[in-house]
Amino acid sequence: MRKTVLVLMLAGLIAGLLTAGAAQAEAPQPSTITLGDNGWSWPAGTWDPATRTAVLTQDLKATIRIAGNGITLDGNGYKTVGNGAGDGVYLLGRTGVTIKNLKVKKFTNGIQVRLGGGNTLTGITAENNNIGICVINSTGNTVADNVADNNSYQGILVQGAAGNSVTGNSACGNIFGIWLAGSGENTLAGNTASGNGGCGFWLMGSANNTLAENTANGNIVFGMHLQGCNGNTLTGNTVNDNAGGIRAMGSQNNNFTNNTVVNSGTGIYLQGCGGHVISGNTLEGNKVYGINFLNAGGSTISGNTVSGNGCGLYFWNSSNNEVFNNNFIDNTVQARAGIGSGNVFDLPKPVGGNYWSGWTGPDADGDGFVDNPYVVDRPNRLFYGQDNLPWTTENGWLASTAVRYEFIGFLPPIDNDGGSTFKLGSTVPVKFQLVDADQNPVTDANTRLYLSKITDGVVGEETEAVSNGKAGDNFFRYAAEDEQYILNLVTRDLSEGTWRLRADIGDGTSRYVMITLRGR
Repeated sequence: MRKTVLVLMLAGLIAGLLTAGAAQAEAPQPSTITLGDNGWSWPAGTWDPATRTAVLTQDLKATIRIAGNGITLDGNGYKTVGNGAGDGVYLLGRTGVTIKNLKVKKFTNGIQVRLGGGNTLTGITAENNNIGICVINSTGNTVADNVADNNSYQGILVQGAAGNSVTGNSACGNIFGIWLAGSGENTLAGNTASGNGGCGFWLMGSANNTLAENTANGNIVFGMHLQGCNGNTLTGNTVNDNAGGIRAMGSQNNNFTNNTVVNSGTGIYLQGCGGHVISGNTLEGNKVYGINFLNAGGSTISGNTVSGNGCGLYFWNSSNNEVFNNNFIDNTVQARAGIGSGNVFDLPKPVGGNYWSGWTGPDADGDGFVDNPYVVDRPNRLFYGQDNLPWTTENGWLASTAVRYEFIGFLPPIDNDGGSTFKLGSTVPVKFQLVDADQNPVTDANTRLYLSKITDGVVGEETEAVSNGKAGDNFFRYAAEDEQYILNLVTRDLSEGTWRLRADIGDGTSRYVMITLRGR
């Protein structure tokens, strides 16, 4: 009997030890796992202290908090899945961290980078979160080749952040594909933001960003939308089959170049804007307008092909725009204007005006220009402009002898984004550089400066600038020592508020910038 009891006690002890060991080995995952200078806080994978590289070896249901700099987290194709709250991976104030090959699902934020900078996010799949990937108040990060699809709000959010590179990502099936808020000097290139419930790309209060070679197709609202954004460049983007193509509201001095907008509601739509360059775009088969200006002025429209749209070009309450060297082909209405003044549809020879299909002759003197002007359609039968030098052939200006200069940009103290403020009564140096096709300085251009007051978003009457106190002297002088043109603008007789500066750079084109004058 005693022996039997002993055996049973020993068996119980062994079973207890085994059970305890199993319980210890299978300890539940914590809700947050930290990856820091000494590796994992919970055995989620391997850690190489020499290379500071962690490799995930299992799926998780936890937030991964990065607690060190210069760490690489290789997800190794595994995933972490949340419960609809928190972050999948969280970097606070970290630098030099790389997150790659990881799947994150069902968090508020799939990946959140806040403060710090110089981190890399690549090869990540962030789906079914509220926001797929967000970069907040952080600089110099690289977000490349990720999939941020089917999130309930933004695929990728960049907020209050500068100098980041967002390239080669997919941000589809969200409400907003890629959203920039209060961010500047970022590059968004080669991304696809299609099939979103709102907009493919949304920029708000963001300046001096570059959006290049992106695709934004089949979005429910706009392919690309800018609101309160200045000095951005949108170039080489494909924006097709959206309710609206590219739209800018309350924005200044943006460049829209070499984009393709096909089969949307409107190709390029500017509202309450000014000082833009719209050049080299293809706007085709859009249901309502190819280019639509509403309360927008002081912009240059050149080198575009506008074909098969409901209305090729429409100006409403828009003034002082230049429209030249565009192809308007087989639009139901080629161009229409109502309310507004000072719009120009041609420049002096050899630049000329535009090509209008169906208006190609006569040309009795064989100079390449139709002998009769093309009058812009006007809904109320009032006259709002005409092209006095319509070309007889598509791209006729390419065979002309026109000399064009490359405008490097306005130089300090004036900011190209229109944010410069000066004291009323002061003298403001207006400076810029020009180079030729071989990148040699242009030293003999005939350049002049003009001013217009902007009131409630409407560009007023244009006047010649006053330089060095001399009325009628609005010519720039060339400063050989600095290889730049300069005019010292006298503001003594101007008034407080926003002014548009137009620099005629001497090749038949103009460049625009806004400045603000405040009281003495």
